[in-house]
Amino acid sequence: MKKFMVTAFTGFAAFLLSLSAAPTAHAAGESFLKVPVSLSYSSTYWWRGVELNGKDIGVAWGSAGLELGDTGLTLSAAAGLSEDYMLQTDDSTDDYKTNKKSQKALTEYDYGISYAAEFADLVSLGLGVMYVHYAYYDEADSTAIDPSFWEGSFSLGIKTVLNPTVNFYYDYYVEERTGSDGTKTPVNEDYYVKFSVSQDVYSADGFTFGIGAWAAYYNNAYLEADGWSDAGISLRTSKEAGNARFSGTAYYARSLSSDFQKEYTGVGKLKNHLWAEFGVGYTF
Repeated sequence: MKKFMVTAFTGFAAFLLSLSAAPTAHAAGESFLKVPVSLSYSSTYWWRGVELNGKDIGVAWGSAGLELGDTGLTLSAAAGLSEDYMLQTDDSTDDYKTNKKSQKALTEYDYGISYAAEFADLVSLGLGVMYVHYAYYDEADSTAIDPSFWEGSFSLGIKTVLNPTVNFYYDYYVEERTGSDGTKTPVNEDYYVKFSVSQDVYSADGFTFGIGAWAAYYNNAYLEADGWSDAGISLRTSKEAGNARFSGTAYYARSLSSDFQKEYTGVGKLKNHLWAEFGVGYTF
């Protein structure tokens, strides 16, 4: 099964590449290849209903891509570093060393290929394949199971009032996990479905202010969690200046079913979440 799934994801990636095979006209002097780069910081690593790296522990992301003209095809690579890992400096205690290793284990690398298209100025379509790699997953525990996974994604949106969109993600983990009852968790049973709406409230001179909301269902066989995972709202701003783009977003979300209301020391089950994200990007 594992060999079949890897072959399927590889085939899907080849299909996305084939979408760019048709010749596309370009304006004189316009480069076929574009290279977007970005750097962002989020005050928590929000992941499908939980604060993945721990309560109020931020994450910094660096990313780079390669856009193939007007084909809609993009190759990308990104790295996410835990705030605790980057900022800790007191290396004189055992607690520091233990926590440093735990935070290093959360370091994430994403490698992906995606395709985006619009039809009749009404329908937006997205397809993608990504490999999410935790290179240091066993840094703190040599017996840890590799949580890295392949992810296939599909999105469909309608460009109208509130721009309703559905996103579907299918995850295939590289290693099985032994559940609490001693049975092996199948690595190919994870999926996440997100329903969202968004609307630009104001847009002028490269500045945009918008609002959004979402609700999502998550079946995570790997962590034995299942149900309506999260719902939330967002307030976003962005400013474009030439090839540069600056953005800031404020979020409120609620973890819905009990499987996603993770226990945190001192606060018990955490249901309500507030965080902010800031980013800057440039396209060469």
